[in-house]
Amino acid sequence: MDDLDKALIVELSHDGRTSVPRLSERLGVTTPTVRSRLNRLLETGRIKIASLTDHSGIEGATVALIGVNLSKYNLAKNLDLISSLDEVNWCAVVTGRYDVMLEVTTIDGMQGLYRFLNDKLNLIGEIQSSETFVVMRAQRKWSLLPEGLKKAWSKTD
Repeated sequence: MDDLDKALIVELSHDGRTSVPRLSERLGVTTPTVRSRLNRLLETGRIKIASLTDHSGIEGATVALIGVNLSKYNLAKNLDLISSLDEVNWCAVVTGRYDVMLEVTTIDGMQGLYRFLNDKLNLIGEIQSSETFVVMRAQRKWSLLPEGLKKAWSKTD
């Protein structure tokens, strides 16, 4: 990525709906240049343009951070398994007290969080212990909808 790619990403981070001509104007390059750069960034997976939400504004949503210690050190395997759970916003192998940290959003309040811990995370296996931190309030916290919420909202009755 060069300076133009980085500048394009910065502009899109302010508003992902900014038109290509407007981006061209702001960056001082031609519209075809911006369009080709944007397409390349999308095709290579460097960026994804999506809707971000503030989960604290979603009625019934509970956001929690969970630190996990593993009984076996299969980090890549466990990270893949944990990240595939619908409620997981993100997860990462970390240094420090825990082996893996994850953020989850459940849609049925504390009951949803309980079901996630008991019925889903528990089934991953190789988890020695976990500690859950419920997010009471967050600032500047915008993220993608977790798959579970997308599925719940996409259902048509």
